[in-house]
Amino acid sequence: MKVKFTQSRIQPIGMNCDYLLKIAFTLVILFACYSAGAQGTTAKDPAPVANIMGNGIGLVNGGHIFVTAEIRAGSNPTVVFTLDNNHSGATIVSQGTFVYDSNTGVGTQIVEIAPGNTKGNFHVKVNVTNANGNAEAVMTAAATDKLK
Repeated sequence: MKVKFTQSRIQPIGMNCDYLLKIAFTLVILFACYSAGAQGTTAKDPAPVANIMGNGIGLVNGGHIFVTAEIRAGSNPTVVFTLDNNHSGATIVSQGTFVYDSNTGVGTQIVEIAPGNTKGNFHVKVNVTNANGNAEAVMTAAATDKLK
């Protein structure tokens, strides 16, 4: 049996360099798109849930009221406190920063309220918004001239 040797390129059947380059290019594009889509994303924020609590009674012209909002809305919601049906002249003195606990998924924010200069009631309202909706919580507070 005679064997004839000739010089030739080794090339798998059906595959050439152009085909391999197209596969490599496609993989690079897919990886880049996946990386760009995943970059900066986190677990989807839940639809907001809000609860508000605190000492709801303050002295006229003194004794500030501190109210805490507990919020489930992810790590960066928009939180707005307002006073409605304000019959005492209450005002928001200061609003703390939103503190998020990633272990529990709950954030808290505290607001300080001067109860006003007239006896009367008012509503403390917190409105929480994120990309998945909004929630609202309300509590009634009062300004009084004497504490029991």
